[in-house]
Amino acid sequence: MNRFVLDCSVVFGFSFEDEDTKYVMKVAEALRTGEAMVPQFLPQKLPMF
Repeated sequence: MNRFVLDCSVVFGFSFEDEDTKYVMKVAEALRTGEAMVPQFLPQKLPMF
């Protein structure tokens, strides 16, 4: 199992088409088979989620 930190820059990549990069797509694939950890402050940085 892969573990990684999911930060707001990548979350924005999921949310906006013009931020969709190869890296964001690799992270999206990793989410299917791995486990994401998020910083404790992520909800405050992304109030829309």
